[in-house]
Amino acid sequence: MPYSNLSNNNNSNTAATTTNNSNNDNGIVPFTYTGQVYGEIPDDVTHAIIDESVEMIKLRAFHDCTSLEQIRIPDSVQKIGYYAFACCYSLRSVQISDSSNLKKIGIRAFGRCYQLFDIVLPKSIEAIDDTAFLYNCETLEQRQSPLPPYADYELSKRRSTAT
Repeated sequence: MPYSNLSNNNNSNTAATTTNNSNNDNGIVPFTYTGQVYGEIPDDVTHAIIDESVEMIKLRAFHDCTSLEQIRIPDSVQKIGYYAFACCYSLRSVQISDSSNLKKIGIRAFGRCYQLFDIVLPKSIEAIDDTAFLYNCETLEQRQSPLPPYADYELSKRRSTAT
C-alpha cells in the first residue's frame, strides 16, 4: 500500500523527530515511534510513522495526542495495545499495508477518534476488541473483510445505533 496520500491540513509547523525520519510529500517530518510510552510523545505531533522494529504499539502510546492526523503502521506491528490512539480527536487516517502482520487491536485502541474515516484492516487480523472503535464508528467508511465475525458484528451494530 503506498503512503503517498499523506496530506497536511494543519498550518502548524510542528514536527517531533527521532531517528530516520523523512519528509512526506508536503514537507512535514513525521514523528517516528520507536516504542515510547504514554507521556513521552509530544501532544502536538500531527503525523507519525511507526518504526519497522516495532512489533507492538504500547498501552496509551499516543493517547490524547489531539493534533495527530495521520499514522502509518508497518508490517512489523502485530498488536495495537489498549487505548493506543484513544482520544486522538484529529486522527483521520490510519495506513496499514495489505501485507501487514497485524493480529490484534486492543480495548479502545481507537476509541474517541471522532474524525477517523480511513482505515483498511488487513487480512491478518485475528482479534478486534469489541470496544476498539468505541464512539467513532459513525465516521468509519473504509474497512476490509474478512474480519472475525464478532468484530464485524460489533462494528455493524455500532454503526446502526449511531444513525
